[in-house]
Amino acid sequence: MRISKEEVQILIDKWGVGDITSYEKSTKGESNHNWIVKTTHGKFILRRAPDFRKLKDLKFELFYLTKLNEDKFPYKVPVPIKTNRGQDIIKYKKGNWWLYRYIEGKIIEPISIQLIPELARMIALYHLFLKKNMLSNGKSETEAFDKTTTIKDLKKLYAKTQRMVHKEAKHKIFLAECVKLMPLLESLKSDYYKKLPQYPLHRDLNPENILWEGNKISGIIDFENVGTMNDNFITDIAIAIMFATTTEKEHKLDLNKTRKFLEVYQKYRRLSKQEIELIPDIIMAGFIGAFSWQYWLQLNDPERAQLHRLKLYSNAAQWHYLNRDKIIKALNEIK
Repeated sequence: MRISKEEVQILIDKWGVGDITSYEKSTKGESNHNWIVKTTHGKFILRRAPDFRKLKDLKFELFYLTKLNEDKFPYKVPVPIKTNRGQDIIKYKKGNWWLYRYIEGKIIEPISIQLIPELARMIALYHLFLKKNMLSNGKSETEAFDKTTTIKDLKKLYAKTQRMVHKEAKHKIFLAECVKLMPLLESLKSDYYKKLPQYPLHRDLNPENILWEGNKISGIIDFENVGTMNDNFITDIAIAIMFATTTEKEHKLDLNKTRKFLEVYQKYRRLSKQEIELIPDIIMAGFIGAFSWQYWLQLNDPERAQLHRLKLYSNAAQWHYLNRDKIIKALNEIK
């Protein structure tokens, strides 16, 4: 969506943070709309929540971020600024808007092994905060591995593609790879997963959401999942590992990086043997979910779709399945 400078100023005036000197639409974000706004009082992010986002979920997210800040979490997060009327959110042109001060830092990708201890420390402290505060978003527990949802999505896409008369390369690749991936997803056992306590987690601690200054993390952004779902700590860890400790081209798990991550994390919070053994399964399921999403983009948003990622994500999922025992053995050697 587009918004004029005059409209941005109307919004900014609600917070009383000065006059606009410049503004630009951020290219980051698939569902939220963000504007980087400079004013006479500083630099801010003006954020519009997507229309499908429930207001109560957004309110919980902003409460959660405020609580992190009040609890002196040692990393900056997008703390909502109160309007002149003491509100976190304003309604403008049928959208929900909020404002936070810009967090300085850069995205580092790929994350080197030298930076892995800092990443592990941040996530451990974040989990300790959640365990201490027991924040509740009122949502039900997330199903193990998102298994049923992903299977349902894949079956629907498979049936739709099979009915096509003229099949392009993307359609043929999806059909061939889907046949390989469905049995892997269906093989996942969820008994231990279901026993683990769940919390409102970030669940997307990928490099794009982590800001660095030198070799230290300066801030974490994009907490939108905390208002909509719950999950266990090992899933949060596995998703972070999936992005930070897999090889850049093939997305195969780098065991040296992963061991380093878990060694540092466990200085703050111990993991059970059973939790660690879930890591390759969670990563495998994550890549199958990414495969499904990438194909959805091929059909519905081809400008953002990348054809090579279909095979990439499929191969990554299959690699983690085939090397599951090797990964578990290596990770269980950590003391």
